[in-house]
Amino acid sequence: MNSKEAFIALNLIEGVGPIRVRQLLEVFTEASAILRASKDQLLTVPGVGLDTAHAIAHWEQTVDLTAELKRIADFGCHVLTQEDPHYPPLLSRDL
Repeated sequence: MNSKEAFIALNLIEGVGPIRVRQLLEVFTEASAILRASKDQLLTVPGVGLDTAHAIAHWEQTVDLTAELKRIADFGCHVLTQEDPHYPPLLSRDL
């Protein structure tokens, strides 16, 4: 799984939004590492409670990443993450 796919999966997990992802990245540094983390590892992140840690650790039970990637392709969409060179610079700044 590449980084973009990991960010898409994280976006589909209940209780995980942009602020939570940022908190998780401070500890795990890569989106795919967040998805590989155990529930106990996730619980070490400030602000991550039991329900969110469980949802992330078992994300494959609730997120159909293959179907989501197909939907993205079928609609002709292009997903940008902050790692993408085409990501708008003004959006990447913390205001």
